[in-house]
Amino acid sequence: MTTNSHPKNNIPGSYGYPIAGELFSLVTNEQLFYWKRYQKYGAIYKTSFLGKKTVIIAGPEINRAVLKDQAYKFSSYSGWQGLEPLIGKGLLLQDGLEHQHSRKLIFPAFSKCAISQYFTKIKSIVEDFLKEYCLDTDKKLISVSRALTLKIIINILLTSNHKIDIDKTSQLFHYLIDGMLAYIRLDIPFITYGKALKARRDLFDELEIIVKDTQGKTLSHDDSSVIDFLVHSTDESGNSLSNNEIISQIFQLVLGGHETTAKLLCWTIIMLSRHIDWQSKLRNEYYEVVGDSGLTVDHLPRLKLMDAVLKEVERLYPPLYFIPRGIISDFEFSGFTFTSDWLIHLSPLITHRMSSIYTNPHDFDPERFLPPREEHNRYPYSLIGFGGGKHFCLGNELANVEMKIILATLITNYSFDIFPNVYFDSICKGKRIANKFFFRTCTLH
Repeated sequence: MTTNSHPKNNIPGSYGYPIAGELFSLVTNEQLFYWKRYQKYGAIYKTSFLGKKTVIIAGPEINRAVLKDQAYKFSSYSGWQGLEPLIGKGLLLQDGLEHQHSRKLIFPAFSKCAISQYFTKIKSIVEDFLKEYCLDTDKKLISVSRALTLKIIINILLTSNHKIDIDKTSQLFHYLIDGMLAYIRLDIPFITYGKALKARRDLFDELEIIVKDTQGKTLSHDDSSVIDFLVHSTDESGNSLSNNEIISQIFQLVLGGHETTAKLLCWTIIMLSRHIDWQSKLRNEYYEVVGDSGLTVDHLPRLKLMDAVLKEVERLYPPLYFIPRGIISDFEFSGFTFTSDWLIHLSPLITHRMSSIYTNPHDFDPERFLPPREEHNRYPYSLIGFGGGKHFCLGNELANVEMKIILATLITNYSFDIFPNVYFDSICKGKRIANKFFFRTCTLH
């Protein structure tokens, strides 16, 4: 029987220090912050960050409730609003009808037809990039991952008939992304957040010129970028996105298409370097499916082992290890009533490592996603590395295509590993661990 009790009275956990709460512990421990408290308190516990009471909850049932069945009781904007000064109010910061309308207008840029157009461009960028980087090995793995994914996303988003300085634009986006992780948020030129705000202003001016230039041109269905689709997309009533809306969406798409994909790529290379047998399995599958004809977009859905590897990396090291929502209407779960003065953090990290869902959940075992096991299908919303429901990542399919092209190019042209190839805990400080690894390749043929 459900009891109506306010969570602050009896939910396990700690609010931490006055004002700051447990923010310092979160910053220093990253994923371990969530995991250690899960081990101590269970799948529901309280905390606070900068005076905001927060409940951390994990499990397929709560994921489905928040992301789908009772999504109207939660606000994505309230969860992510701290990003608004840097990236504007794109899809991530929209709710309800506003989100539904924007998503409908943005969808054509990420349809199967559009992604097919991006395929050749991505493949060419990856091949050229790896040739260049393999001449100068022993680079930091996270730096290689970020450089490649940023180059891809900027070319897909902004370039077709648009002349831009890719290196300059990439650097500005680097400043912007760094600013999202800053905790001192003052507009001072020489600090991280100040540099990010300056980069945002410069990027806004550059993007505004591109948008206006695109508005005067006809959409080409042979060689289009995302911004071309966004400018020319209209709904059934003829409504389109405003210039400011287009630019805000671009900012968010770079964030989603760069940083999250870079993390996924980084951990995929780490796992494949530690499990050499899976490099061989992927290589054998590639030649069975593709042969010597050369990879095409039609081959990608048939690379089932590669799908399984990517899902397993998403499970173990989700690109976002928490999904924040503001509570806008009283919400009951597991004997507690949560009110509108609370935030809720869903935890993909914890859900993905529950032994009630996944066998030996800390092991790297891609076969868990293949028939007949398919462990992620036991319970809906047990794999949420890219969210779920109406806020499911719109660029997920594009990221999947991008990752498959990168992996296919790597496994068929290079042998690769990381060093030092040291052991690390399966739950770890992700960013700091990733920063310790260097990437080394050599040409196979």
